[in-house]
Amino acid sequence: MNGLNTPGLLGGTPVAVISHGKPFPGPFAVLETNHPEGMRALAALSSNSVLTDAANSSHAIPLEEPQLVIDAIQAVQHAARTGASLQEVPHPGHVR
Repeated sequence: MNGLNTPGLLGGTPVAVISHGKPFPGPFAVLETNHPEGMRALAALSSNSVLTDAANSSHAIPLEEPQLVIDAIQAVQHAARTGASLQEVPHPGHVR
């Protein structure tokens, strides 16, 4: 999978990235080391992306904050259909 570290690789394809707010527990805490950078790198793959912080969730965001996931899906769907920027589509937890 060449180019996954290439910002803008996906052009203007709408991309919503949701990052957990609660750190990984116990021995998995080591995974937190590069997690924020990885989430920013995923969002950077598209020029039409948002990074959302699921402040009240661990890794199980769809179970712990399902409305946040629903809102992100709806925002991406709207942007894909209309050509709107995700930056202009209101949704809670928006970071970038």
